[in-house]
Amino acid sequence: MVIILCYHKISNITNDYNMVNVTPEHFRHQMEYLSSKYTMISLEALSPEQYESDACMFAVTFDDGYRDILYRALPVLEAFSIPATAFITTGNLGTPYENWTDTIIRAIFEPADKKDYFECMDEELRGYWYTRTIEEKASFYRKINYLFRHIGAQRRKKYEKMLLKWAQLSPEGRRENQILSTRELRKLSESPLITIGGHSVTHPSLGALTREEQEFEISECVRVLKGITGLDIKYMAYPFGARSSYNAVTMELLKRYGIEMAFTTLNERITKETDLFQMPRVAMGNYGLEDFKQKIDNIISNQKLTQNQAVGQKKAAADTVYYVGSIEHDTELLDSTKDIVIWGCGFWGQSLYHDLQLLNLCTRVIVFGDNASDKVGRRIEGIPVLGKADVLKIQDEKELIILIKNAKDLELFEDLKKSGFREIHLIVRT
Repeated sequence: MVIILCYHKISNITNDYNMVNVTPEHFRHQMEYLSSKYTMISLEALSPEQYESDACMFAVTFDDGYRDILYRALPVLEAFSIPATAFITTGNLGTPYENWTDTIIRAIFEPADKKDYFECMDEELRGYWYTRTIEEKASFYRKINYLFRHIGAQRRKKYEKMLLKWAQLSPEGRRENQILSTRELRKLSESPLITIGGHSVTHPSLGALTREEQEFEISECVRVLKGITGLDIKYMAYPFGARSSYNAVTMELLKRYGIEMAFTTLNERITKETDLFQMPRVAMGNYGLEDFKQKIDNIISNQKLTQNQAVGQKKAAADTVYYVGSIEHDTELLDSTKDIVIWGCGFWGQSLYHDLQLLNLCTRVIVFGDNASDKVGRRIEGIPVLGKADVLKIQDEKELIILIKNAKDLELFEDLKKSGFREIHLIVRT
């Protein structure tokens, strides 16, 4: 079995609204643990025979090309002899600017002065959005982020400048979020542990662009990286990594420009049948050592079954289960106005609450449910923790959506179903 991990930033930033940062301390603990227990391999060393092996192997990758790959990640990789691939976004190489994914965070969450609203009457960006509270800013940010992913570089730059002007901020970015310089990229590429891959020029969702726009993003990225490093660029990671982030045109263009393998962030098992241009990876977070061990155990357990088998088993658990999958694709949850109960107030329950915060749904959470009597009566994020009997009383009065995200999700599901709970959604752990 081969599992490919996807990292982004390795730093001590505190404003990680995209939740892509891992602190240097946590990263060192994660790499030390993996290298002590599993085989660490490079993308070049991947082979179909490994995919079917019982032995578990890990590959490490980094997206975007932040400077801290060289200064913070590489020393750790060298300490434990771990190979890695760095997928580089080339548009801001050697400039003082941040990628737009960081710029819009700076503009919305860190303006020079307090801003109560943002208004724009442009053709594509038309509306009036309040930015008085963290919740309003988060809602506005998600909308802007979605728009920016799906438009071309020229239009995105126009709105990026508009946001910076509104926030009264300089175009120059924060040093801790800057992309590698050309000298730094060349130095990184000279490490025998590092492989350089592409990640587009301006970090769009490639599948939403025209053929001409996609060709620019791919061909220019490959040209720049090869020119700086002198190396052939054989690998590409799709920005955002979802199925909608690429299409048949994308894969055709990748092959034309010499790419031999492309990577998603789809949390699936790699098999002999896996398309080389749709290679799954698992996005990693800022886990402390114990949580990281649990995360790795969960990944391995989930991938011992194929995705279809895992989903099929859960769906077969009972015909009253409403949904099994990732939270962002749960249309019944997203489109509903029903109150939400999160079952379990521990690590996974609180993780689920944070997922709902990002989707602007946390105000619908009225209760954490828990089977542990010592937890009942607590408050998490100001929300009460109740036992089964009390939650069932609420269900008698109104329709609820029960969300489960837990290492023992099937056991909890069976228990809640037998107790009389309805509309239970099993959220996949990612």
